[in-house]
Amino acid sequence: MSGDFNDWNRTSHPMERQTDGCWFLQVPLSQGHHLYQFLVDGEPMLDPKAMGAVRNDWNEPASIIAVS
Repeated sequence: MSGDFNDWNRTSHPMERQTDGCWFLQVPLSQGHHLYQFLVDGEPMLDPKAMGAVRNDWNEPASIIAVS
């Protein structure tokens, strides 16, 4: 996973596959809106459960999450 929380670093926050087949990653975030993307086989993908989507500074799709 990459996002504004890790300067869009594609390797610093790998997700872990759980025994039930779901993928998991817990990232502490500050209050506010954050952009992120899943990486599937190296390609950016949107989160289908995100509150919205935009394009990041590289014109890639990015999901939005609000933290309060």
